[in-house]
Amino acid sequence: MAIVGVRSGWRTLLASTALVAMVAGIGSYPAQAQSAAQAGTQQFDIPAQSLASALMRFSRETRLELFYNAELAQGRTTQGVSGNFAPAEALSRLLVGTGLTFKFTNATTITLERAPQAADGTIALGPVRVEGVAESAFNRVFSDPAATEATKSYAAQAVTIGKVPQTLREIPQSITVMTRQIIEDQSLDSVEQLLSRSPGVVFTTDAWARGLGYSRGFQIANYQLDGGNVAYDSGFRPNQDLAMYDRVEILRGSDGLFSGTGLPGGTINLVRKRPLREAQLKFAASAASWDNYRLEADATGPLALDGALRMRLVGVYQNRHFFYSPSADEKILVYGIVEADLGPDTLISVGGSHQWQDGAQFTTGLPHYTDGSDMNLPRSFATTADWAGRKAKNTEFFANIEHKFGESWAVKLSATQQKYSLSGLDFNAQGSMSADDTILFANPRAFEGSNKATVLEATLSGDFQLFGQNHSLIVGASYQKSKAGQSTYYTYDRFPDDVSIFDFDPLLYPEPEVGGLRATWPKYGAKQIGFYGKLHAHLTDNMSFILGGRVTSYNYSAPYMAYLEDGTIRSTSTTQYKENGILTPYGALIYAFDKNWSVYGSVAEIHQSQAQRLSGPLPGTPLKPITGRNYEIGIKGALRDETLNISLALYRIERNGEAVLDNSYPRETTDLGISCCYVSQGEVVSKGIDAEITGEITPGWQILMGYTFNINKNKKSDARYHTATPRHLLKVWTSYILPGELSAWTVGGGFTAQTKQYNSGSEWDNKIYDYVNYYISQKGYIVANATIDYKFNDRWSASFNLNNIFDKKYYQTLGTAIAGSWYGEPRNFRLTLRAGF
Repeated sequence: MAIVGVRSGWRTLLASTALVAMVAGIGSYPAQAQSAAQAGTQQFDIPAQSLASALMRFSRETRLELFYNAELAQGRTTQGVSGNFAPAEALSRLLVGTGLTFKFTNATTITLERAPQAADGTIALGPVRVEGVAESAFNRVFSDPAATEATKSYAAQAVTIGKVPQTLREIPQSITVMTRQIIEDQSLDSVEQLLSRSPGVVFTTDAWARGLGYSRGFQIANYQLDGGNVAYDSGFRPNQDLAMYDRVEILRGSDGLFSGTGLPGGTINLVRKRPLREAQLKFAASAASWDNYRLEADATGPLALDGALRMRLVGVYQNRHFFYSPSADEKILVYGIVEADLGPDTLISVGGSHQWQDGAQFTTGLPHYTDGSDMNLPRSFATTADWAGRKAKNTEFFANIEHKFGESWAVKLSATQQKYSLSGLDFNAQGSMSADDTILFANPRAFEGSNKATVLEATLSGDFQLFGQNHSLIVGASYQKSKAGQSTYYTYDRFPDDVSIFDFDPLLYPEPEVGGLRATWPKYGAKQIGFYGKLHAHLTDNMSFILGGRVTSYNYSAPYMAYLEDGTIRSTSTTQYKENGILTPYGALIYAFDKNWSVYGSVAEIHQSQAQRLSGPLPGTPLKPITGRNYEIGIKGALRDETLNISLALYRIERNGEAVLDNSYPRETTDLGISCCYVSQGEVVSKGIDAEITGEITPGWQILMGYTFNINKNKKSDARYHTATPRHLLKVWTSYILPGELSAWTVGGGFTAQTKQYNSGSEWDNKIYDYVNYYISQKGYIVANATIDYKFNDRWSASFNLNNIFDKKYYQTLGTAIAGSWYGEPRNFRLTLRAGF
């Protein structure tokens, strides 16, 4: 009932907002609609290529929306079109010899269909038809040409991670797109699950039980929503449910041009589902191992004005346990969006989402012996208690205005506000360092915190001709502000201090009493202002270069207060730092040596603050930022009418000024929780290979395969920089529709294979009150998964997923000797029933 109430309220509010905004444009549009088919001419230069890619380019250049069944374009090519034509004439020339024709269903929407055949079997092309113009007051110009949900394909034909739709060959860096079909075939629920299956990504779990993705040895810390920046605080990043996203785009390497700072790990772009003009209703219900039950609903369609006002609403309810005990998790998601066409050139969209999660999860991970050997604890074992748990809420609101002017220019204004809150009472347990002593040290942790982030962005993009060649330009500005607060509390427990980890019993640890404030970080956060530009210019028909840059200013402030148990303030302090005029340039060269293949080289700057590390002596001074460069050369191909994407890249990342422990000072943690003391002299180098094949190999057979080779090292300390990144990583997933009478069945499967991982360092031992060195390693392993799907009819289907088929026991994350190691999931299944109307 709660979901229904939210649904009604959001729909009424958002629809009312869009309707009020539309009133001013009602009178001016019909006259424009009448002349749609006779629109003015413009220059076209679309070469011979697959029909699907040519239609995407035609739509992008004309801002006309094309609707057609993907099967119509499959296997077809076009001779292209070159010259100055009206859009209708240009499209007619593109379709010559394809057996297809088209009709204008309104001023800016075109539907493709098979051309009628005469009695002798020849194709009879009739005149261009214009339908519905007099009946529709508003018609949408813009769409998401990169949408994947209706393609049923593993291969994406375009991405929006670069602010505007681009093909994968237009981006001179390695990029993976997890399409809607991949998400459903692998039965993925959350962003963290998706990262664990994504090519080129190493997935780990940190000390706060948060899932992290690493690429090329560095954390992927940049996030985008619909191509726009997101001001996630590192401690308050939600694990979003995937039901509201069409796809997830993952760029590997530095993206300082659009993401604010050049973090070398990469950028994740979460692309929301958009409303459709035609009514569609989808349901999914699943049951899985460990009492994991999930319901999904997705409704979209027109609200009024012949689809010019349309909506989409997505809801999720999930109740589950995990493979360890005790554990529980309950989640509710509601996502809604309304779009409205304000005339032929303007689109507004307003929406929001709310995700609520309440659960009891294992938060500290398992220990090892000092020598790195495994304690061989069962995978169902967890040092936690029933009373331990966390509550998280994430609420987002967004609004966008897109306006087209001229033949090929557009401006987009966007605003996003997000509030994320997290509170909990954790059970922290750490094992002894001694191989002959397995005493467990346990203590509770009570905390609460929240982060409110606001992002405003304006982007101008367009195409122009100069010296007989086509060029494109993007310029924009963004403003980000995040304000967070975090508090910890005193706890009073009656925990025993002499229990062996092998005799652990949650009943020995009663729920503690939570007292007053222990420490608080009130209203800490950052402001960031950036200006960016990108020119993609063609030197010849086959060769182009990209030049871009971003100038960023950054201001961070973190006040801190510590309290005694009686509530008296023990100490206060404030950490502040700012940087102005940070320039992160970008350059690339692309050469297309035929219609399917291109080679490229790119250079991106790296700039990363490390003010959370201090140089000595105490109280310490924030370290200077890390700088460096990301070099990449590669080749990309789009085969089988762009339904099969192939890429191979060689990369080298250089980072200078990396924090290295300063042994001339004792290791300390300041009142702010910032570590001291370090020196900025580390020089990290990461190099390797990224290779990927995604899409349709033969009709009905699709594949997602990525191989990564990586060597990373801190040259100053002569040590490996990120030891959790294996030298070799291979991720494969494939599906096949059985032929003939068995075509209702689809079978699939895949595996993740990786080589050795290790973790080394030193950790404080509570028994001997000193630091002890540790070394933990894990041999390479393979984890295999499979699926089978049966389509009852056009509306109903069922699928069965079996994960970790051979029940491989392995560690997903290697922690320290005292805690932080996480098992991968044992063998498990999921049965899903889907319906679409």
